[in-house]
Amino acid sequence: MAKTIVFSDCDGTLLNSKHELTVPTYRAIKHLQAVGIPFVIISGRSPLGLYPLLERYQFNCPLICYSGALILNEAGEVWQNVGFSAAKAQEIVNFIEINDFDLTWNAYTAAEWYVRKFDERVKNEMNIVRATPKVINGNLAEILPSTLPVNKIMCICAPGKITAIAAAIKAAFPQLSVTRSSAKLVEIMHKGVNKGRAMQLFCRYLHVPLKNTIAFGDSYNDVEMLQTAGKYYLMANAEPELLAKFPKHTLSNDADGICAALKRLNLIN
Repeated sequence: MAKTIVFSDCDGTLLNSKHELTVPTYRAIKHLQAVGIPFVIISGRSPLGLYPLLERYQFNCPLICYSGALILNEAGEVWQNVGFSAAKAQEIVNFIEINDFDLTWNAYTAAEWYVRKFDERVKNEMNIVRATPKVINGNLAEILPSTLPVNKIMCICAPGKITAIAAAIKAAFPQLSVTRSSAKLVEIMHKGVNKGRAMQLFCRYLHVPLKNTIAFGDSYNDVEMLQTAGKYYLMANAEPELLAKFPKHTLSNDADGICAALKRLNLIN
């Protein structure tokens, strides 16, 4: 039985600012796995945005996607898959489009990524995650499989407008979880979905107490994870508000901050 589990956010934490996994960080992951310490990526990304990463760097690990709405073990077996209905997703999209918010919305299920159009924001996201969405013109409730939940709607917002957009969506849909994952991304998920709860579920499966977990993050959707972990480290590249709230810091994602903290904990050489 594993005695420790290491959880890491992906963008801004595990990957550097070029969205790459550095050699020292890769070696740190492989060392943890070699000594029986599970390394878990816990991200707002979809499986479509994470499996190409694993393939590119030729390693495997459990994935917690959509900030916990979808949990996949190392073999790709589903441990959790929660979301809202396609009809609710269409209701959210209608609200966004009627209000003419300056954003591009993206809808995700466990296997697919849907967008309204290939605009520059979507193209940039495609370059980052190395995946391609499906463009749909009709009603989501008519197109998406009725048996599958919509795990997340992600809004790529215009600079400087994310605070007002997130507040408006929260007010309109108080029964859902609405969080910011970067300076331009708003994520809408099933109520109660967050990385902290996903950690709790994952640890129950492996019978590892939460006090034996280590978590790395850099953004607002990492808050519950950092609060839940036995030990946490906030990346130096996080926003000032978070750096003030969470005093335990490590180096930035461009300076192999995960490696620095793991060395401090004597988990790697």
